Amino acid sequence: MPDSSITSIVDDTFHILQRSLVRSVNTLSKFTVINVGKNVKSILQKEYFEGVKRRMDSSNSLVILNNLNVSTVYTQKLIQEFNTCISANFDADDIELLKIVQVGFDEFSGLVDGYVKSYIQNIFIQTIKPRIKPLLIDSLKDVRYNLSEEEYNLEFGTGINKPGKSGAVLGGGGDGDAGGSRLFLKRFSSGFEKLVDVYQNTFTESNYNQLIGYVIDQLAKDWERWIIQNLKFTPLGALRLEKDIRTITSYITTKTAYLLTREKFIKLNQICGLLNLDCVEDVFEFVGVASGLSAGGGWRLTGNEVKKVLRLRIDFGAEEVAGLKL
Repeated sequence: MPDSSITSIVDDTFHILQRSLVRSVNTLSKFTVINVGKNVKSILQKEYFEGVKRRMDSSNSLVILNNLNVSTVYTQKLIQEFNTCISANFDADDIELLKIVQVGFDEFSGLVDGYVKSYIQNIFIQTIKPRIKPLLIDSLKDVRYNLSEEEYNLEFGTGINKPGKSGAVLGGGGDGDAGGSRLFLKRFSSGFEKLVDVYQNTFTESNYNQLIGYVIDQLAKDWERWIIQNLKFTPLGALRLEKDIRTITSYITTKTAYLLTREKFIKLNQICGLLNLDCVEDVFEFVGVASGLSAGGGWRLTGNEVKKVLRLRIDFGAEEVAGLKL
């Protein structure tokens, strides 16, 4: 995050308030400390926070959100320093009484944190969410998954990888991995950067992580629905889908943490794994394996969703899928 992404008001305000608290502690009067603490909380909440909120309609709203996010961090530091000071200057009974000051700061921090999270969620809902599905559809235009072996070889080369029962690809992908997904990735990355780059370049790490979490979650859900509602697959088309998901996952990890992307894509990858099964009866083994491998999430699809996914494979018998006891 560049220095210009926060303003000096944060440092200036908290420096003054920290000095005021330290001076109150140095009087060794618990009543003075309590009164100063209440005044500090009042200044933070009624003057600082309310004053900052009044500026949220300006063109610097992202920077103001950064100010508020950093303010919660500084408030926690203020609490730590306050606790250290009173521990060194007051006895146990007085320290217990002085905790009322900490409670006030915790309330302020929670108030600001809730406001920031709510504002970022609104940014996502109003500005970004409506653009995610069109981005995905535009990226996937002309991408086919009902592929014959000849069509697959024309697009990806002759080095076909055979998916195993777990849906994992066995063997190397050759040069086809890059060639077949290049246009899809180009379209997607161009649009995705327009969505998130301004926030990645401006927001604090905490604010950006919250926003990008919403973005990836919605992207995964839209992709899941698009697959189930619009596509049909051959075995090689399912293999292509796996390549595409892997390509996008790798790209998105350049924008955020890998673990966040993996967690949001669990259900999407389980759909892909089902589509890559050799036969319908392998679903039971796959569900068991995937449930064990999905960190913190387990199996994400209902029995009806599993059947919907399996019906997308044009070579799987409809009666055999319908007869599954899931």
